Amino acid sequence: MMKGKIAEALRTAAGVLTLGLVLTSGGVRAAEPVAGPDANRVAPELAPDPAVTKIIEEIGEGCATALPPARTAGDINDVARKYGLDKHGPGARDYCIKMAWMPDRKRAIFYGANHGVPHRLNDVWEYDLPSNTWVCLYGPDANKGHGGDWSDIDRNSEETKAGIIRTKRGGPAIIPHSWWNMTYDHGLKAMITPCSWSMSDPELFNLLNAGKHKPPFWAFFPEKKRWEPILGAKGDLPGYENARQLEYVPELNGTLWAKSDGMWLYNSKENTWKRLGRASDYKGLPEREAVMVYLPDRKLLVAHSIAGNGVPSAGYEGSRTSHYSVEKNEWKTVFTGNEKNNPPAGFDGGTNFVYDSAGKVCLLWDAAWTRTLWAYDPETCKWTKLNPKGPPPPAGRDAVLAYYDAARNAFVIPGKWIYRHRNAAN
Repeated sequence: MMKGKIAEALRTAAGVLTLGLVLTSGGVRAAEPVAGPDANRVAPELAPDPAVTKIIEEIGEGCATALPPARTAGDINDVARKYGLDKHGPGARDYCIKMAWMPDRKRAIFYGANHGVPHRLNDVWEYDLPSNTWVCLYGPDANKGHGGDWSDIDRNSEETKAGIIRTKRGGPAIIPHSWWNMTYDHGLKAMITPCSWSMSDPELFNLLNAGKHKPPFWAFFPEKKRWEPILGAKGDLPGYENARQLEYVPELNGTLWAKSDGMWLYNSKENTWKRLGRASDYKGLPEREAVMVYLPDRKLLVAHSIAGNGVPSAGYEGSRTSHYSVEKNEWKTVFTGNEKNNPPAGFDGGTNFVYDSAGKVCLLWDAAWTRTLWAYDPETCKWTKLNPKGPPPPAGRDAVLAYYDAARNAFVIPGKWIYRHRNAAN
């Protein structure tokens, strides 16, 4: 699995990201909140599930409970039904397991592609815990990439020639893996992500290379249910890189991107990029495939990775935890796996990672190796294997999807399992 992942990463990592495209129509030019009468409207109400309400209200500290199967709603079209998404929601995708919390909507957002098996779709979903519902915000266009259908692409349009490859409905025509390269921008009120291309179409490949165009960042607006490329960005523009980590930091009014060449900051209000430092300026910069979360009360990023990008041994001695101080612009390795304290490695295709703001710990759900929930204390830099009271975490590929629901103080595997580490009052 890891070798296939790295091979895919190498195939799609070509080139430098050009955010400076300026087109006469479409695109997000300045990162302002969505304008208009609907700008501040919260997510549409869904009827709470009484069984889930009871679970949320009664679950105790250190306890876990199974959730009923999730329902589905929203823009579920024929393509979604073809792949059974109407029955079970999006499901985990290849190296796409991160769900970003949206504080204004009190839901978590998810998107991402498979390796074309069984699909490579540009659909976007959000999960609502009280109603236990996967809501399809953007129904998938025809399957793209790896031999997919390209019939709805206008190859002669000025936008296509400028390097923005859209479907007729406006979504990115070739959706990338999200890895940990996605986050929710609180100011823009949109999910943002870099968009790479799978060059399985020779004619399209030649067209784009002839114009020397590279993949842009895209934004998805949940309120408007719309994809848009982010155009016209200024500043020191970063090169594209997959399998890295994006995280929104409210104190900086922007998104930090940890890459192999250093740290970058995107300010959506100003639509600018700034390089905070080169790789040589940091010790403990996250590895490829790492998972990363932001701790707002500590102004700290915590990353956990597979040291050396290798599959960990039975003792997980290869795992590594790093801290990034937002105030100091400094990375520091604070933990390296050993036989006495051996958490699993962080891996963006098999371990989900969240910050529990009530329990003041990071939670790592290892669906790849130990099939166990782990807690990381950022104060002591120690890992603890948890043993929740109640049913164990569920098995199956889709069970790797997870997030921390800050509104209900719960770690959630949608439609499957819920865990509370600490009561909010404590």
